Amino acid sequence: MPVPPTVTNWLRTTFPCPQVDPVWLEDCYEWLQSEAPQPLTTAEVINGIRNQLLFSGLSDSMVRGTGFPPDIGEMQGTRLPGRPILVEIVQIEEIGLSALSLQKTLESRLERAAAGETEEGDPLEDDGIGEVGGRIPKYKRSMLKLHLSDGHVVIPAIEYRSLPELELSVTTLGYKVGMISLSRTFAITKSLSLQVAT
Repeated sequence: MPVPPTVTNWLRTTFPCPQVDPVWLEDCYEWLQSEAPQPLTTAEVINGIRNQLLFSGLSDSMVRGTGFPPDIGEMQGTRLPGRPILVEIVQIEEIGLSALSLQKTLESRLERAAAGETEEGDPLEDDGIGEVGGRIPKYKRSMLKLHLSDGHVVIPAIEYRSLPELELSVTTLGYKVGMISLSRTFAITKSLSLQVAT
């Protein structure tokens, strides 16, 4: 069953880089149609495909070689050509805080979780070791190091500016961001309004 041109045009405009795998797209479209109790509108198809794309691994849904430029390893201090590249976070770590501080917060989180607490507290209200009266403490934030993938190539990245949408222990692997430029050996990321994927 061919995918309607309005849907493929929307995908090319919204997610130009990397390119969506046409086989994945057709399979996704057929699955959406088979799961629906009645024929879907174009808007419902677009929303369904968007959600499937953002909740799937890019290695399954994108064409190899259409994301990062082939010479990305040699690019330094340059802006990537074209529009932002849709990438997913495959690794995330805090590099601006000491390992001891992170370890204490982790231990406190585990203790609170074992005690049945589920609500997270504000890291700014703690006593210096990550404990917040009765609530599971959030990790403090300084600077995150990420590993980003276009589905086939993985590169290291750091935050250029703090991205409040990214949070240690909350942001899951597979979260989608738009990569916009390179600086030395690190990519600079910019949050996209659509990154709801986990």
